[in-house]
Amino acid sequence: MSKVRSETVDPLQIQVFHAFNRCVRRTFLCGVDALSGRDYSHRKQWLRERLEFLLSIFAFDLATYAIMSNHYHLVLRSRPDVVSSWTDEEVVYRNLRLQGKRWFRPSGEERSTTQAEVERIVQDREEVTRIRSKLSDLSHLMAYLNENISKQGNKEDEATGAFWEGTFEADTLDDEESILA
Repeated sequence: MSKVRSETVDPLQIQVFHAFNRCVRRTFLCGVDALSGRDYSHRKQWLRERLEFLLSIFAFDLATYAIMSNHYHLVLRSRPDVVSSWTDEEVVYRNLRLQGKRWFRPSGEERSTTQAEVERIVQDREEVTRIRSKLSDLSHLMAYLNENISKQGNKEDEATGAFWEGTFEADTLDDEESILA
């Protein structure tokens, strides 16, 4: 019987995970669909770029990955020790990048986040603690990855609804033997 993710994943511990997710409806993640002849190879780049972006924000190391025709596999190591070394200001800036926060002047012109806005968030100890925990949490990382890819895939396929078969699966790799396997 599999365990509930919250019983095996601890955002406060350095852990290694094998995380994976599968598409629904005979949906192609990448490769050439033999029935329709459509080439979805470009989607591999979507996944690579999104992973690169997320790993520049979250405290995870990517050991390896495989992107298959209808699913992907990731081997990740969480780094809560790295998150704890970041200043509160860095945590806030990383979260703003993650959220894609965009600020606008009354005229509608886009502007940068001001230092005063960042300081206001930094002063909220509870919020900074919540954000810091999120940046080393596997579930948050995977949610940001899967949501982005599913939106792009559904838009391209002119489809609505689920793109992934469900929430991602994750196994902890507790020893060197399981990591090598």
